[in-house]
Amino acid sequence: MTAATAPRPVSVPNVTGAVVLLQLLHDHGVRFVFGIVGREGAAIRFDEVPGLDFVLVRHEQSAGIIADVYARLTGRAQACFATLGPGVTNLSTGVASAYKDRSPMWVVVAQAETDHRHPDTHQVLDNVALLRPITHLVAEPESVEDLVDAFRAGLAAMSVASRPGPVALSVPIDVLLEEADRPRARLELPPAPPAAEIDRAALDQLHAWIGEARQPLLVVGAGAQEVSAEVTALARHHGIPVASSLAGKGVLSDRDPLSLGCLTKHADWLVARGAVDAIFRAVDLVVLVGYDYGEDFTPRLWSESRPRVARIDAFPHDVPDDVPLDLDVGRGPLAESLRYLAARPATGRPIGLGAERAALHHGRAQVSSWTRPSEVNPFAAVRSIRAALADDDILVTDVGLHKHIAGLYFETYRPATYFTSNGLATMGFGLPAAMGAKLARPDRRVVAICGDGGLHSVNQELETCARHGIAVVIVVFKDGTFGLIQRYQRVGHDQHIERATRFGEVDFVKLAEAQGCRGARADTLERFEAALADALAADTTTVIEVPVQYRASYVHSPQ
Repeated sequence: MTAATAPRPVSVPNVTGAVVLLQLLHDHGVRFVFGIVGREGAAIRFDEVPGLDFVLVRHEQSAGIIADVYARLTGRAQACFATLGPGVTNLSTGVASAYKDRSPMWVVVAQAETDHRHPDTHQVLDNVALLRPITHLVAEPESVEDLVDAFRAGLAAMSVASRPGPVALSVPIDVLLEEADRPRARLELPPAPPAAEIDRAALDQLHAWIGEARQPLLVVGAGAQEVSAEVTALARHHGIPVASSLAGKGVLSDRDPLSLGCLTKHADWLVARGAVDAIFRAVDLVVLVGYDYGEDFTPRLWSESRPRVARIDAFPHDVPDDVPLDLDVGRGPLAESLRYLAARPATGRPIGLGAERAALHHGRAQVSSWTRPSEVNPFAAVRSIRAALADDDILVTDVGLHKHIAGLYFETYRPATYFTSNGLATMGFGLPAAMGAKLARPDRRVVAICGDGGLHSVNQELETCARHGIAVVIVVFKDGTFGLIQRYQRVGHDQHIERATRFGEVDFVKLAEAQGCRGARADTLERFEAALADALAADTTTVIEVPVQYRASYVHSPQ
């Protein structure tokens, strides 16, 4: 490139809209910005504010997922960033995933200059319209003053929204370049309204129902992760068994005799036929705690048995009108409501559901015992991962059949130690989720279980792990197919279509090594356990390729 054709450098004053934006993020708890920069790099460098680290990823979807899981673990919103046009559309999947799983985050995207946003302009999309359905608030400021006001509104939305979630700022490039005054350390916000009083009348009604019930059941979801102690005390005080959704795993330790473990619609064919139906035939009161309709624990599990159904949360009922709900205790702090119920007189009933718990235990033990040559039993592999990890280490799963196997077979003993994509079921979640977990909890060991389809869709982030020293263990169950889709096709058509579900051979060991990570292959359970122990001891990212096969009937008839 000659001097005549080289782009002229942009003169950037000491304080610009870019500096104001980054200073605001930093001063309100953001440590990381995950993303990819485009032509707005002429206006924002991401080194303007000390203490705010930019993590360059290889795909914007990963940026949203990393920020999502970081927030789930810490409760602190981080930021994801994308350039205009395709950067925003790529990022939107990660944002939607966080929205469905109620994770707070700052979504910052670039926009063309304020006088250059005709819909036909190169790369220009309507960012506000695109992001509005998957955020609590989206704003596109026209000046730095507008930017500060929009940030203030975003803070308010995060603090008063009935459910956590993303807030988006679409910032034109000329606003990033605009000269500005450095903002105050923290924006002044109006005081938050006082927390609503708990609904004692509704709680008293629920307590009476618990006393009248032949067999009550607590079902815990994502909103119960922060009230584990209160859920445990309530269950023990009244002798109520507890089941969890995938998002509620760990709220009650699976070592507790009251725990039924995770139950989903897949339990009847992955654990024991008729297990879920048997439980709900015996139950005449279901109490949903921190329940989210987007979780994989839908009302059809109990719709035929028609028990009474009550819900306790910190905000009113927000699930569809056709969900049978007899009582909604949706007011006041959830922990306080649970403590109120636990302080009421105990029912004195036995725990109950003993036969149903035994059937679940037997089903889980039986299916993890079979072996085949040159193939690893995925159920047993999940059990081996559990044995290798400490109680507070972290497991994440991608999306696919392995997600449901892990959810039903991986015993969880502490809250916030098991993560998956619940509401959106985002394929490619596993690897970036593991990265977010490790960045949030660097002292914990983090393992991700992925299918070969899901890992290959985001494998480029292995290079990001190597570049930033993010040491996670990725276990890839390799069968060369979309196994869960094959299952659905067999259910609907008694056969699966190879061209719609099967893909070609990928050597994940070489793929990992090509991107600066370690790779290992294990074709027996013993070799897998040895490779896992080696990987957990290493201070680097390791991918363990594990050959598996998902058969139509092997769960209940493994021979």
